[in-house]
Amino acid sequence: MANAGSDETTKLEAVAADRSMTPGLENVLHSLRLRPILEQPDSPLLCLPGELRNRIYNCALTVGVRSIRYQEVPVYSPLAQLSLRRFYFAEHFSDEDEDFNQLKFVCRQLYTETALLELRLNRVTFCGEFDTKETFRPSWLSRVELEFGGDQILSFNSSVVPLESSVTLELVADFCRMHPQCRVKYITRTFNTESEAYSFMTQGYFITLAVRHNDLLCLAPGAYPFDFEAAVESATSRCVKRLDVPNFRIFPQEGSRADGYFSGELRMAPGMTDAEREASFKLAKDWIKNGI
Repeated sequence: MANAGSDETTKLEAVAADRSMTPGLENVLHSLRLRPILEQPDSPLLCLPGELRNRIYNCALTVGVRSIRYQEVPVYSPLAQLSLRRFYFAEHFSDEDEDFNQLKFVCRQLYTETALLELRLNRVTFCGEFDTKETFRPSWLSRVELEFGGDQILSFNSSVVPLESSVTLELVADFCRMHPQCRVKYITRTFNTESEAYSFMTQGYFITLAVRHNDLLCLAPGAYPFDFEAAVESATSRCVKRLDVPNFRIFPQEGSRADGYFSGELRMAPGMTDAEREASFKLAKDWIKNGI
């Protein structure tokens, strides 16, 4: 039995010696199993404390007063149609532009720590539909700006532009309730400081009455050329009650005209006394700064 064991040991040693000298996939795999895995040198960045790394990420991924854009770029393949979600730092971009955040492509840890961080740090313009169910976390958002163009409805004295449907506005209000940390700024393009001052004020009075159920007729009774009864009927609707959330405000689209020009134009508005014009000008400044 001793001789048999000795022969078996000799055969195993011969096989091991043969493996060490014979190239091939099996020999390479066997050698890898025997060798300890050599660690890669540590990254100086990833060796820093987490708080310091976060400060570096914030500096690297913050663009200041400018904004970055988000767009889903379609990618076509023989098997399926995919959408590549990308952020761009450009006013006008194309499909060839690089993703704004290049840090996340360096390694797995940087991807974990920086992916979508640009959404939290910057003003982002979403091109197309905004889907919060898959990629984004609404809890990250602190401010959302919605723009609505609208179609003008011309009347005899002025133009009053309605807002979106009650169904859409109710969804916005529900979003505000679910995410109270997020301030929603609803911008109506046709409620514009570049428009004639009297038309601007008329639009503001209409929105205040129709959406906030706040009658400003006592301040400027001469500034109601629109259908007063229709506005009151709109104000008593279920939609207005659901829009009563503190983090939802309606803002005009700001132009480049100075306050002095706007004030001077308002002073020449027909059908208003000096006191009414002064009250209207104060309201206009408040709408521009704080919304309705």
